[in-house]
Amino acid sequence: MPLILRLMTFTTVLLFLQGCSGPQMETVRVGVDSTWYPIDFAEETSYVNGFIQELLLEISKESSLQFIQVTANSDSLYEGVQKGNYSTLISSLLPSDETLSRYGFSDLLLPLGPVLIVPAFSSVRSLEEMHGQMVGTLLNDPALQLLIPYPTLQARPIYTSARELLSALEKREIDGALLSYIPAVQYVRDLFQGRLTIATPPLTPAGLRLITPKDDLVLFQFNKAFHRLQREGKWQALLVQWGFSP
Repeated sequence: MPLILRLMTFTTVLLFLQGCSGPQMETVRVGVDSTWYPIDFAEETSYVNGFIQELLLEISKESSLQFIQVTANSDSLYEGVQKGNYSTLISSLLPSDETLSRYGFSDLLLPLGPVLIVPAFSSVRSLEEMHGQMVGTLLNDPALQLLIPYPTLQARPIYTSARELLSALEKREIDGALLSYIPAVQYVRDLFQGRLTIATPPLTPAGLRLITPKDDLVLFQFNKAFHRLQREGKWQALLVQWGFSP
C-alpha cells in the first residue's frame, strides 16, 4: 500500500476512534406549552420562552444531554409523557405528596412566587418586620394567604393591577405590597426604579421546573449540570440577560 494511502487510512481510523471515545449525547425530548397556562406572563411570555431555550442550551454544554423542545398543549401536557411524545416537560406544576408519587422535579429554574415590595428607603426584609403595618395585594390574589400567620398585619387586597398596587405603595397609602416575582422585577426595575425595592426572595416555591417520570436518571444529570451553572454564576447571568433579576 502506498505510504500516502496508509497515512490517510491511519488518520481516518484515528479520527473515528476519537469520535467514539468522546462523550455520547443523550437526546431528551422536552414538552413545552409556550403559553405557560395557567400562568399568564402577558408581554413577558416571549422572554420566558427565550430564557428557557437558552438555559437548556447551557445545560447541554455542561452535560451529555441534548434537548429537543416539543410543542404541547396545556390540557394534554402530562398525557404527552405517557404517550411517549416526549420524555420530560417544563411546567409550573408544584411538587406535592401527590405529584411526587408520579414525577421527579428539578430545582427551580425560574421563580414565580410573590415577593414583598417596600419603599426604597425601608430597612424591612421580611413579613415579620411589617408588624402592625398595612400590606396590599391584588384583588383575589392567593398571596393574601401569606399574611394569615401574621395577625397584626393589616391586609388591603383591593388593587386591580400591579401598577395601581405599586403606585399606592409609592404614595404611602400602604406600607408594603405582595406581587408575583416577574412583574415585581419589571416594575421595580423600570417604572419605580429608585423608589421601591424588593425586600424578600420569592415567598412560595412557585416556578418553572423540569419534570420527569419518577426516578428518571435524566433528572439527576440535569440537576448536576444546573448546579454547576449556579456555582459559575451562569444561571444568574441568564436571569439578568432576560430581565428576570432586580
